[in-house]
Amino acid sequence: MGTMHSPKTRDMPVAVVGSGAVAESVGDELESVQDGAVDARLVADSTEAVELLKDRDVAGVLQIPADGATEATVYTARAAGASQAGAVQQLVAPVAAGHDWTTQLKDIAPLPAGDSQRGPELQLPYDGADGVDEV
Repeated sequence: MGTMHSPKTRDMPVAVVGSGAVAESVGDELESVQDGAVDARLVADSTEAVELLKDRDVAGVLQIPADGATEATVYTARAAGASQAGAVQQLVAPVAAGHDWTTQLKDIAPLPAGDSQRGPELQLPYDGADGVDEV
């Protein structure tokens, strides 16, 4: 039980696509979110960043909008880890909102159709021995 007490994200690698002062600022902001939850890495273009995501070198990607645009793109790979993809979205969203950016989500490795986005629940057979009515 102690291993799962208050788990928190630590040093999750997230690529920030862009260059210049804005990209560096966004990287710094991500690293300050939740006291070290993110290890931001600046990447020159989205092709390189998506390859890093496919290779699992990063957990997610934030592509900052081009000058004058207001929509950032968040790349995730849910099939590589749905909880990790969700954490990326939660960590990146406040930074994007702080810049008045909307976000578009692109999942480069979606879960198969019919997947409940969580693992199978533990199902134990009920034998009625405890005297509690089955629900």
